[in-house]
Amino acid sequence: TYELIEKLPVSYLHVFPFSARKGTAAYHFDNKVDPKLIKERCAMMRELGKVKRKAFILANLNKKLEGIVQHKVDTKTGRLKAVTSNYLTVLINKGPGLGGKILDLIPEHCDSDMNVTGKIVEYL
Repeated sequence: TYELIEKLPVSYLHVFPFSARKGTAAYHFDNKVDPKLIKERCAMMRELGKVKRKAFILANLNKKLEGIVQHKVDTKTGRLKAVTSNYLTVLINKGPGLGGKILDLIPEHCDSDMNVTGKIVEYL
């Protein structure tokens, strides 16, 4: 699975361990994977997810993208969030009436927590 995901052009991984539930066929499977190994594999996949996410962000920096501005202000930064057509979240400066607007923007910077900041280029 790791090698496959490593090769694919994915931008986000949602990693969680399998857990058998009573009433399902999987609950009775033999040869269960050791919980320690499950934790290790999940950690590896989460790290790969971070690498893939960072690569996706960096590939989109300084490119003009279309996005829609969300109505709520980001509580950590005080900026508005815009979500681009390829699902990149970009923090932009606040402005009156921007919530719900579609605009062109340029993602300019990615910090160590993978928060992307950018600027508005054009209102559509």
